[in-house]
Amino acid sequence: MKKLLAIAVATAFTAAPMVATADTQAYGSVRYLLELGGTKALGDYGSRIGLKGSNAINNGLSMTHKIELGVDPAANTTLENRSSYIGIKGGFGEVRIGSDWTPIDNVGDISDVLQNGNIGDVDGDRLTSIKYLGKFGPVGVLASVVPKGNQANTKAQLGLTYTAGPIAAGVGFGSNVGDNTAMASLAYSGANYKVGFSHADDGSDDARNALMGSYSFGNAWVAAQYDKKGDDKNKHIDLGYKLGKGTKTFLQIKKSNDDKTTKHLGLRHDF
Repeated sequence: MKKLLAIAVATAFTAAPMVATADTQAYGSVRYLLELGGTKALGDYGSRIGLKGSNAINNGLSMTHKIELGVDPAANTTLENRSSYIGIKGGFGEVRIGSDWTPIDNVGDISDVLQNGNIGDVDGDRLTSIKYLGKFGPVGVLASVVPKGNQANTKAQLGLTYTAGPIAAGVGFGSNVGDNTAMASLAYSGANYKVGFSHADDGSDDARNALMGSYSFGNAWVAAQYDKKGDDKNKHIDLGYKLGKGTKTFLQIKKSNDDKTTKHLGLRHDF
């Protein structure tokens, strides 16, 4: 069954250029990390392939659609759903039904500067939910409800964002089975730099706070993050270079609380 699924999906994406309309886009990203010490292993860090787009229906409304599958080019593993949904979009905003990133994750992305993510993923989930996305001037509204039969932990989430010129901010709150979660994020972006702050509370005794920033010069860039949760501290640095359209390489250095330093060489191609 798994082999048949893989063959079917591969056939669909091969045929995508022939069947896709002007409103449907095929896209993907292949991402590798090579450990520069220890086991010297080569691994994947979030490769994906997908189809997304929209089709007008009537009364100013359109149907949106997305199917995104996670793939691991470094191993012979099965495909996994990353984010797949259908939606309806109009002047009121957009309502999505299916699997999508949570509002708390969306709020955390505001201050993200690293190639391999930041602390924004309090739950790190893509939930089977009914999700609303609205934009009212500089204010964005994000809300999701998980049907009772699909609840493993999270019941509902709410997020509010604000964007004005170089400033972006957001807060998110999640109602869980047990503890609740919360996220606040703030960022300031210039022509070639970005600085940010995140506060994440996963319901435990200690919240996690992070400071991050990035600066680009020509095709090169540097990004760094420092985060702390109780006695747990992490330092993370990315040094990167854009090789061409959609292609970049970077050196990733991370030092954890136990003074262990890990280094990875990354290669990423988006298409």
